[in-house]
Amino acid sequence: MHTPILMITLALGLNTEPPATPALTTAQTPTPAAAPVSAPSLTITVSTEQAPDLAEWGDKAKTICTEWWPKILAELPSDGFKPREDLLIEFKKNYNVPAAAAGGRIMVNAEHVRRNPGDLGMMVHELVHIAQAYPGQKENLGWLTEGIADYIRFWKYEPQTKQRQINIEKASYRDAYRTTAAFLAWACHTYDTTLVTKLNARLRAGKGEAAMFKEFTGMTVDELWAEFIAAGAPSSPEATAKAKTKKTDNIKSTKAPGTASPAPEQ
Repeated sequence: MHTPILMITLALGLNTEPPATPALTTAQTPTPAAAPVSAPSLTITVSTEQAPDLAEWGDKAKTICTEWWPKILAELPSDGFKPREDLLIEFKKNYNVPAAAAGGRIMVNAEHVRRNPGDLGMMVHELVHIAQAYPGQKENLGWLTEGIADYIRFWKYEPQTKQRQINIEKASYRDAYRTTAAFLAWACHTYDTTLVTKLNARLRAGKGEAAMFKEFTGMTVDELWAEFIAAGAPSSPEATAKAKTKKTDNIKSTKAPGTASPAPEQ
């Protein structure tokens, strides 16, 4: 369960190698005299005191976090937000979850890393929590907080990771993690590509509630979930794109002869 001061990763996908990511680009200056726009920076310290054998893995994690910090902030902007500038990655000899984020720290289960050295994606998930910095909300929206973190991880950082098919009989958008991430991805592709950005801004302002979905999409979260399930609960970027195309084709096919088809959804 998510609380304002502790965010715990419980469900993680395992890879053998971290995915390649494109280099960041710096914004172009409008005139030669203008100062360049610098990307947000993060000073990262890695502590391997309890796991000295994982120093190399810690260096890889630091590199990924350094590269993805500005990318995550770009995905989750909000007016007036000042991101933190320091982070401690600390390995723990005895820890009951793979990783967790609290304040300016990411705690990493050393034994989990030894068993799953390819699971660098969990660092992106936890780094999203550092960037979220959500205070308490009007409602318990821990499921949405975790869903956004997995959305960034699996739809942005490692979209090639194979996902399990969602159980349409038992699943709920409140299941958090990958299930909520898939639901958010489908809603973004189907209704509003800026939905996650809008949800994040409201959560960061401490004004999060389920009614946000109705405000931003015109449908309640339960209505959206029902449509998501009817679409087959697509749980990967490829399946999400196909579900969107199928819906668009179905809308076109129901138009009366001689009438104009709707414009493709953005």
